[in-house]
Amino acid sequence: MISVITIYNDKNVLESTLLKSIKVQENCEYETILVDTYSHGFTSAASALNYGASLAKGDYLVFIHQDVKFEENDTLSTIEEFCKQNEFGIAGVAGLSSQKQSIAKIYHGKNRILASKNNDFNLPVEAISLDECLLIVPKKSFDGFSDLGDTWHLYGTDYTLKMKNKGKKALIFPITLWHKSDGISLNLNYFDSIKSLCHLYRKEKVIYTLFGYWPTNPLKLNIKVLYRKFRFKKWGR
Repeated sequence: MISVITIYNDKNVLESTLLKSIKVQENCEYETILVDTYSHGFTSAASALNYGASLAKGDYLVFIHQDVKFEENDTLSTIEEFCKQNEFGIAGVAGLSSQKQSIAKIYHGKNRILASKNNDFNLPVEAISLDECLLIVPKKSFDGFSDLGDTWHLYGTDYTLKMKNKGKKALIFPITLWHKSDGISLNLNYFDSIKSLCHLYRKEKVIYTLFGYWPTNPLKLNIKVLYRKFRFKKWGR
């Protein structure tokens, strides 16, 4: 069974997008676990998702954004099949491959644009970083998302690195879906979270994310973070 876990802050978006497409899923046993961030008072993705996972009864945990739409009625069953056929610590549907290339079959944004030019693949691809729009973790090996402070960023990269340290693979599954967000969630808090992530995994020389690479050397990291904050304030990127 699959446990579909979503944290939400907009009930209308949740019901009209994610839940509407989940209701038509076939050939897969699943449960939905909905975590209202406001009523619970969560201040980070890690705390909210770990709480949702603690309620799950499924064999596989699917952490998914509220604005994701499954466009096929067999998406969950396809995910479950890939889970059963592969050994992995975490999987997603978009991210950076081991060749440091963006790869995904998903669409994003209001205009339903392909998220990556590298979309012609039909088997799972090893990853070094994952987009958080959808993440999959086997329940039996779930080890919790790390505390990176009050942030909603980088929990996918965190768990990918955590699994790497345990000798477990991160995979990108060839799943097509529509993430109605434009996929650009960058803000100033992201850069503070990067510093927390780099400190936590400081044995790595460099950490790769969908928004660039980050040296874990404190001096180099601080310089890059200061520059990226300046650039973001001035140009929004």
